[in-house]
Amino acid sequence: MDKNHFLENIAQRLGRSLGQPPHIRKEMAGVPEFWAERSLTPRECLEKWIENFTSQGGEAKRFDSKQDLTESLDCLLTELSVQSVGAWGKTAAWPIDIENILDKWKALRWDETWPEKFSHVQVGITGCFWAIADTGTLVMKSGKAEGRGTHLMPQVHIVILRSRQICLRLGEVFSALQQEAMLPAAVHFVSGPSRSSDIENDLSIGVHGPARVIAFILQED
Repeated sequence: MDKNHFLENIAQRLGRSLGQPPHIRKEMAGVPEFWAERSLTPRECLEKWIENFTSQGGEAKRFDSKQDLTESLDCLLTELSVQSVGAWGKTAAWPIDIENILDKWKALRWDETWPEKFSHVQVGITGCFWAIADTGTLVMKSGKAEGRGTHLMPQVHIVILRSRQICLRLGEVFSALQQEAMLPAAVHFVSGPSRSSDIENDLSIGVHGPARVIAFILQED
């Protein structure tokens, strides 16, 4: 086939003549307006997040008081017969003070030991920075006291959060990150336990991360 004929055929299918520059498309950034303008009440965001998070294998427990939350956390650790607990450091951005439980279980703190020590931790306890209702996702940022190993290496990851940390869209998280003076070294989006199907499409749970992710949510009206 003649080269020019070949190129003319392609140009025609693109709706222009040979040699004509491509149409300049309007630059767009972000999602369509109708998507960005959606809104839900805080209670609706909470319900949507729990529905999506649990549909992906996550577990969610909600509480009306800090006391109920901490007592339930203590009971869960007892039920799990935990021998080793790891957690964010004391200076981390904890959404709720659970130091009494962490002290009781002699939790290994991220900023007080070597990271490799967390390879032997059975349960990692952390807070989170945001949660995304649309996708049932937890958003984790790394920091000096909020090491990635606290939620990646243990077989069980327990997350403490307040309902007001739940936003509707992923874009809200990106907007918040843009306002920060310095971006963290890593931002992790966690939607339930670790899942992998890269070997013969066989779904495996907990191979590249926790096998269980349990969210303890303090409800706020």
